[in-house]
Amino acid sequence: MSVKDKVARGQLSVYKAVTAKYQKFPLPIGFNVCQVGAYTVSEAKAEIDQALTVGYQEITLTVSQDYNVGTWVYTRTATEIKEIIDYIKSKGVNANLKIHSLDAREMKEALTLDIEAWKTEYLAYITAIVNTGILVQYVYVLNECGTMYEDVTMVTWINEVITLLKTIGRAGISFSEFPGVDRCLNTIKDNLQVIGVNHYPVASSEAMAQIVTIDDMVESFSVWNPKEWIETQNRLYPNTDVTITEIGCPTYWENYAFPALTLYEGKTLTDSNGESTARYLNAFIKLFKNCNVKGLAVWYSNSHLTSPVLKVLEYWKGV
Repeated sequence: MSVKDKVARGQLSVYKAVTAKYQKFPLPIGFNVCQVGAYTVSEAKAEIDQALTVGYQEITLTVSQDYNVGTWVYTRTATEIKEIIDYIKSKGVNANLKIHSLDAREMKEALTLDIEAWKTEYLAYITAIVNTGILVQYVYVLNECGTMYEDVTMVTWINEVITLLKTIGRAGISFSEFPGVDRCLNTIKDNLQVIGVNHYPVASSEAMAQIVTIDDMVESFSVWNPKEWIETQNRLYPNTDVTITEIGCPTYWENYAFPALTLYEGKTLTDSNGESTARYLNAFIKLFKNCNVKGLAVWYSNSHLTSPVLKVLEYWKGV
């Protein structure tokens, strides 16, 4: 029975209903769509509809850049981005945009990339997106491109990209874990309006995965000291939001020990109904409910569209 029904039947006062709901998780729990592969616009819209049906409260459109035989390839054109963002907003929820890209400096030796040519290409793509006139809540770029925002020669260009994106939303970078943020140069962080963190803490050993308790998982997650780390960012950058841009684990119990890995050898404990993913998400929200983040967004889309996950979302929304 929902909180609303309990109030209507006199089983719960309005005051207690509001308090109970607030004490759970009042911030939006979001969903990353179009994570892998070249989704058609119709497929993207279908995934958005499914995510909203399960109970996610905001949607992040993920776009990727790749390099194929001398050609830059993007999973979404600027026009398609606008159409999908407009569709998300038509559903009455916030839309975010997350632009993944090659870490050009890491790939230089492997692909002999011309970094200046890459920068020109990337900036042209960002400009095309801005010129569509879209507006989003948050826009993230240079996902996990660690060697770039630790490089003083990249500062001016990165800040140019961030400043341009501020015209369509609160602009920032999605980093790999908390240390990735810490390594970013202050001359870049000073220009960010949002710090996004892709965070995949270990929940347990493989052997304990099917019997570990939620509280034990929360304790395992706590080794990163997220509350203290986030408070430090809030103090150092009071005008910059902090969000968790990726969380979750695939539906294999062994992934409790390796949540950031989609595939690895030796996985045998398949979770057919999604209970492992739901429990991981439940523990994560329980820990982060007392942290000053502006929202969380799940990764591994198929793993987070199950009935057990729906129940977790309903619980934390106070349904």
